[in-house]
Amino acid sequence: MPHAQVNGINLYYEVHGFGPPLVLLHGYAGTAYSWSPQVSSLGRHHRLILCDLRGHGRSEAPADSETYSVAAVTEDLRQLLAHLGVKQAVIGGLSVGGILAMRFYEAHPDMTRALILCDTGPGYRNPEAMAEWDRRCSERAKLLEERGIEAFMESAFATDDYYTPRDLMRQHNALGLANFSKRVMASPRMVALEEIKVPTLVLCGSRDKPFVRASYYMAQHIPAATLAIIPKAGHASNIDQPDLFNGLVGAWLEDIGA
Repeated sequence: MPHAQVNGINLYYEVHGFGPPLVLLHGYAGTAYSWSPQVSSLGRHHRLILCDLRGHGRSEAPADSETYSVAAVTEDLRQLLAHLGVKQAVIGGLSVGGILAMRFYEAHPDMTRALILCDTGPGYRNPEAMAEWDRRCSERAKLLEERGIEAFMESAFATDDYYTPRDLMRQHNALGLANFSKRVMASPRMVALEEIKVPTLVLCGSRDKPFVRASYYMAQHIPAATLAIIPKAGHASNIDQPDLFNGLVGAWLEDIGA
């Protein structure tokens, strides 16, 4: 299993297939395994790059919470791409992975060929809504710190939306997930959607109600956006409807010449 020393940590990654680089970032408490339904299809015509984010799965989970931030995670990705000799890639992500994809674009627009935003949102403008989000991030972190991964798995925070097999969920470092929740997930500021100048595919499961609304909003405000709502799919539309998801992404990548 390959690891790379990047940005002060040991990061687990996978590379599948050959062709134009395509990066997919998993959601909270997920791993590279979250994209297993995409490997054979999207890896057929692309160099599909997956990783376990800092604090997750087989990647290092530093105990110091100060080493976790959006900037640190996006720098992890930049250094991973440099390690792999990739100068530009399509950057995609699910849930928090989608926000991180947009943050990567903000920091490194020259390295971003296009964006794929799956079941995600643009952040918060309303202070009350952000305060409620931050409260949940803090409660989740406290549970992980005080009671560990087993308690997290049995809580309302670990719903089926995570789509992570229980044996893989147990591989997570509880402190790593807690630090990620407090320092990366919390206080997501609003992305400047109008300033995204690359082709962008916005995907969302029709049953993922909070993010359907957010997806329409992003598609309306990103200048070169394409929106697809995937029927009979929840928060992990890539797993609920893999054939449809793969077909939509593959056709869009072909359309934009990626």
